[in-house]
Amino acid sequence: MENLKPCQKVLIVEDQYLIAMMIEDAVISAGFDVCGMAACRQDAVDLFDETDIALVDVNLRDSKTGPDIGAELAAAGKTVIFMTGNPE
Repeated sequence: MENLKPCQKVLIVEDQYLIAMMIEDAVISAGFDVCGMAACRQDAVDLFDETDIALVDVNLRDSKTGPDIGAELAAAGKTVIFMTGNPE
């Protein structure tokens, strides 16, 4: 966790709005900036360049695209943290 420094921009990839809002509150409380929220792959791709860290849900509105999004972000040198309420 030493690479995670406040003022880095966090992308929240979560399709459930209320959960995304709670995550946003936690991220801001921890001293990070939120660069945006995405509910599907395309929304996330649009924010790749603005992102330092991504919190990525596995199951999104457009299917289980979270792992693909995370792989693309990691390949671009971004820090990725997966999260899910449905670990199947």
